[in-house]
Amino acid sequence: MRYQQTVNTGAFAKKDELINGSSCKIVSETKPQSSSFTNKDGSPKTQDVCKVKFEGGEAVNVSLNRTTIN
Repeated sequence: MRYQQTVNTGAFAKKDELINGSSCKIVSETKPQSSSFTNKDGSPKTQDVCKVKFEGGEAVNVSLNRTTIN
């Protein structure tokens, strides 16, 4: 399988740095962005990314799933 490198704007949230029970707020619109993975036919997969601001930190990118968006 071949992976295509993409350039992301901004840093993504790291799960090991998040604290259980902390508050956060979505601060930007969710937009589709190309993923580093590909579909079986070779076309690039997309992921829905938005900026989220966690308590005491700056806004970082987070990939949301369809259930969360709906």
